[in-house]
Amino acid sequence: YDVTVGCEVALAEQLPQGAICKTIPAGNYAKFIIHGDPVNAVMQFWMKLWELPLDRAFTADFEEYLPNDKDDGTCEIHIYISLK
Repeated sequence: YDVTVGCEVALAEQLPQGAICKTIPAGNYAKFIIHGDPVNAVMQFWMKLWELPLDRAFTADFEEYLPNDKDDGTCEIHIYISLK
């Protein structure tokens, strides 16, 4: 597996020198929304994911971490799983 940390940009040409541009491929994705501690909640989700009967493509799964106005260490995370 490769892991990339990034953010959405409007124009790849405006990236700072040394930065790389990755494009999430178009396709079908299953979207899961979880709430909680970003480390533990995500880890628990991935452990449960392997038990789900999904027809996975294994092309580009990704996670989106949304900002949280609360100062409680939790957040909302959207997890996208590529499907065949």
